[in-house]
Amino acid sequence: MSTFRLQVAEASKIEKGEDMEWVIEDKNTFVLQRVKKLEPRTSKPMPLKKITS
Repeated sequence: MSTFRLQVAEASKIEKGEDMEWVIEDKNTFVLQRVKKLEPRTSKPMPLKKITS
């Protein structure tokens, strides 16, 4: 798995085996969302780590 995908999964708190679905809003917008909704976060967003090559 690429570093970017790991960072997105970590920031979104996606668990292994969690059910997700794609919603295609239009030809330019694809939304990945959980099948089982979580409560919204009340704290500050988690910063992503800088990718170094």
